[in-house]
Amino acid sequence: MINSSKKLIKFLILAVCCYLVWFLVYELWLKPQGTVDNYVTSQMAIMSSKILNFIGYNSSYSITPNSSTILLDGKHWLGIAHVCNGLVLYALFIGFLVSFPGPIKHKLWFIPLGLLIINLVNVMRAVILSLVKLYYVHTLDFNHRYTFTILVYGCIFLLWVWWVNKFSGIEVNKVNKSENAAL
Repeated sequence: MINSSKKLIKFLILAVCCYLVWFLVYELWLKPQGTVDNYVTSQMAIMSSKILNFIGYNSSYSITPNSSTILLDGKHWLGIAHVCNGLVLYALFIGFLVSFPGPIKHKLWFIPLGLLIINLVNVMRAVILSLVKLYYVHTLDFNHRYTFTILVYGCIFLLWVWWVNKFSGIEVNKVNKSENAAL
Protein backbone atom coordinates (compact mmCIF):
# COMPACT_ATOMS: atom_id res chain seq x y z
CA MET A 1 0.00 0.00 0.00
CA ILE A 2 2.87 2.38 0.83
CA ASN A 3 4.54 1.65 -2.51
CA SER A 4 1.26 2.48 -4.32
CA SER A 5 0.98 5.76 -2.43
CA LYS A 6 4.54 6.70 -3.39
CA LYS A 7 3.79 5.93 -7.05
CA LEU A 8 0.62 8.02 -6.91
CA ILE A 9 2.44 10.95 -5.31
CA LYS A 10 5.23 10.69 -7.90
CA PHE A 11 2.66 10.64 -10.71
CA LEU A 12 0.82 13.67 -9.29
CA ILE A 13 4.04 15.65 -8.81
CA LEU A 14 5.20 14.85 -12.35
CA ALA A 15 1.76 15.68 -13.76
CA VAL A 16 1.67 19.05 -11.96
CA CYS A 17 5.23 19.81 -13.15
CA CYS A 18 4.30 18.92 -16.74
CA TYR A 19 1.25 21.16 -16.49
CA LEU A 20 3.28 24.06 -15.09
CA VAL A 21 5.95 23.69 -17.77
CA TRP A 22 3.28 23.57 -20.49
CA PHE A 23 1.43 26.55 -19.00
CA LEU A 24 4.56 28.68 -18.74
CA VAL A 25 5.92 27.74 -22.17
CA TYR A 26 2.55 28.25 -23.83
CA GLU A 27 1.47 31.43 -22.08
CA LEU A 28 4.86 33.16 -22.08
CA TRP A 29 6.26 32.04 -25.43
CA LEU A 30 4.07 30.01 -27.78
CA LYS A 31 0.79 31.91 -27.43
CA PRO A 32 2.24 35.41 -27.82
CA GLN A 33 4.40 34.29 -30.72
CA GLY A 34 1.41 32.57 -32.36
CA THR A 35 3.44 30.46 -34.79
CA VAL A 36 2.49 27.05 -33.38
CA ASP A 37 -1.20 27.94 -32.98
CA ASN A 38 -1.31 29.39 -36.50
CA TYR A 39 0.31 26.27 -37.96
CA VAL A 40 -1.93 23.78 -36.12
CA THR A 41 -5.11 25.76 -36.87
CA SER A 42 -4.27 26.19 -40.55
CA GLN A 43 -3.38 22.51 -40.96
CA MET A 44 -6.69 21.58 -39.37
CA ALA A 45 -8.58 23.74 -41.87
CA ILE A 46 -6.56 22.39 -44.81
CA MET A 47 -7.07 18.74 -43.85
CA SER A 48 -10.77 19.27 -43.12
CA SER A 49 -11.27 20.96 -46.47
CA LYS A 50 -9.48 18.13 -48.29
CA ILE A 51 -11.69 15.53 -46.61
CA LEU A 52 -14.82 17.51 -47.49
CA ASN A 53 -13.65 17.68 -51.11
CA PHE A 54 -12.90 13.95 -51.09
CA ILE A 55 -16.45 13.13 -49.98
CA GLY A 56 -17.96 15.36 -52.65
CA TYR A 57 -18.32 18.87 -51.26
CA ASN A 58 -16.89 22.01 -52.87
CA SER A 59 -14.62 23.10 -50.04
CA SER A 60 -11.63 25.35 -49.62
CA TYR A 61 -10.09 27.24 -46.73
CA SER A 62 -9.01 30.68 -45.65
CA ILE A 63 -6.15 31.27 -43.26
CA THR A 64 -5.64 34.40 -41.16
CA PRO A 65 -3.19 35.02 -38.30
CA ASN A 66 -5.77 34.37 -35.58
CA SER A 67 -8.00 31.70 -37.08
CA SER A 68 -8.72 29.61 -40.11
CA THR A 69 -11.96 29.06 -41.92
CA ILE A 70 -13.44 26.17 -43.84
CA LEU A 71 -15.32 27.43 -46.89
CA LEU A 72 -18.15 25.60 -48.62
CA ASP A 73 -19.02 26.75 -52.14
CA GLY A 74 -16.76 29.75 -51.56
CA LYS A 75 -18.71 30.94 -48.51
CA HIS A 76 -17.35 31.33 -44.99
CA TRP A 77 -18.62 28.21 -43.34
CA LEU A 78 -16.87 27.08 -40.20
CA GLY A 79 -14.28 29.07 -38.29
CA ILE A 80 -11.54 27.29 -36.39
CA ALA A 81 -10.21 29.39 -33.55
CA HIS A 82 -6.91 28.67 -31.86
CA VAL A 83 -8.73 27.43 -28.75
CA CYS A 84 -10.29 24.66 -30.89
CA ASN A 85 -7.15 23.51 -32.68
CA GLY A 86 -6.31 20.70 -30.25
CA LEU A 87 -2.95 22.01 -29.05
CA VAL A 88 -4.01 21.88 -25.40
CA LEU A 89 -5.24 18.32 -25.94
CA TYR A 90 -1.81 17.34 -27.26
CA ALA A 91 -0.17 18.80 -24.15
CA LEU A 92 -2.64 17.02 -21.87
CA PHE A 93 -2.00 13.69 -23.57
CA ILE A 94 1.79 14.09 -23.55
CA GLY A 95 1.79 15.25 -19.92
CA PHE A 96 -0.10 12.15 -18.82
CA LEU A 97 2.21 9.78 -20.67
CA VAL A 98 5.36 11.51 -19.47
CA SER A 99 4.08 11.37 -15.88
CA PHE A 100 2.74 7.82 -15.94
CA PRO A 101 5.01 4.79 -15.54
CA GLY A 102 6.10 2.86 -18.58
CA PRO A 103 9.12 2.15 -20.74
CA ILE A 104 10.55 5.13 -22.62
CA LYS A 105 10.91 2.98 -25.76
CA HIS A 106 7.13 2.59 -25.88
CA LYS A 107 6.51 6.24 -25.05
CA LEU A 108 8.66 7.26 -28.02
CA TRP A 109 6.24 5.67 -30.49
CA PHE A 110 3.00 5.84 -28.48
CA ILE A 111 3.10 9.62 -28.03
CA PRO A 112 3.35 10.39 -31.79
CA LEU A 113 0.69 7.77 -32.55
CA GLY A 114 -1.61 9.27 -29.93
CA LEU A 115 -1.03 12.78 -31.26
CA LEU A 116 -1.87 11.59 -34.77
CA ILE A 117 -5.08 9.95 -33.56
CA ILE A 118 -6.11 13.02 -31.55
CA ASN A 119 -5.39 15.23 -34.56
CA LEU A 120 -7.47 13.02 -36.87
CA VAL A 121 -10.36 12.99 -34.39
CA ASN A 122 -10.18 16.78 -34.14
CA VAL A 123 -10.08 17.17 -37.95
CA MET A 124 -13.06 14.84 -38.29
CA ARG A 125 -14.80 16.96 -35.66
CA ALA A 126 -14.41 20.01 -37.93
CA VAL A 127 -15.58 18.04 -40.97
CA ILE A 128 -18.66 16.73 -39.19
CA LEU A 129 -19.44 20.14 -37.67
CA SER A 130 -19.31 21.59 -41.19
CA LEU A 131 -21.86 19.01 -42.29
CA VAL A 132 -23.96 19.54 -39.17
CA LYS A 133 -24.07 23.24 -40.00
CA LEU A 134 -25.14 22.41 -43.55
CA TYR A 135 -27.89 19.93 -42.68
CA TYR A 136 -28.79 20.43 -39.00
CA VAL A 137 -27.75 23.97 -38.16
CA HIS A 138 -30.08 24.07 -35.14
CA THR A 139 -27.89 21.40 -33.46
CA LEU A 140 -24.53 23.02 -34.23
CA ASP A 141 -23.98 24.75 -30.88
CA PHE A 142 -24.98 21.69 -28.86
CA ASN A 143 -22.77 19.36 -30.92
CA HIS A 144 -19.83 21.77 -30.78
CA ARG A 145 -20.04 22.28 -27.03
CA TYR A 146 -21.05 18.84 -25.81
CA THR A 147 -21.07 15.98 -28.30
CA PHE A 148 -17.63 16.58 -29.72
CA THR A 149 -16.10 17.58 -26.40
CA ILE A 150 -17.18 14.21 -25.03
CA LEU A 151 -15.94 12.38 -28.13
CA VAL A 152 -12.52 14.05 -28.24
CA TYR A 153 -11.86 13.69 -24.51
CA GLY A 154 -13.27 10.14 -24.71
CA CYS A 155 -10.70 9.35 -27.40
CA ILE A 156 -7.90 10.68 -25.19
CA PHE A 157 -9.24 8.68 -22.26
CA LEU A 158 -9.27 5.49 -24.37
CA LEU A 159 -5.68 6.15 -25.43
CA TRP A 160 -4.74 6.48 -21.75
CA VAL A 161 -6.56 3.25 -20.90
CA TRP A 162 -4.72 1.53 -23.75
CA TRP A 163 -1.42 2.85 -22.35
CA VAL A 164 -2.17 1.79 -18.77
CA ASN A 165 -3.34 -1.69 -19.76
CA LYS A 166 -0.69 -2.53 -22.36
CA PHE A 167 2.46 -0.53 -21.73
CA SER A 168 2.61 0.96 -18.24
CA GLY A 169 3.77 -2.22 -16.55
CA ILE A 170 0.99 -1.91 -13.97
CA GLU A 171 -1.08 -5.04 -13.61
CA VAL A 172 -4.61 -3.68 -13.35
CA ASN A 173 -6.10 -6.94 -12.03
CA LYS A 174 -3.36 -7.18 -9.38
CA VAL A 175 -4.09 -3.60 -8.27
CA ASN A 176 -7.83 -4.31 -8.05
CA LYS A 177 -7.25 -7.54 -6.08
CA SER A 178 -4.91 -5.86 -3.59
CA GLU A 179 -7.38 -3.00 -3.09
CA ASN A 180 -10.21 -5.49 -2.47
CA ALA A 181 -8.04 -7.44 -0.03
CA ALA A 182 -7.35 -4.26 1.91
CA LEU A 183 -11.08 -3.69 2.33
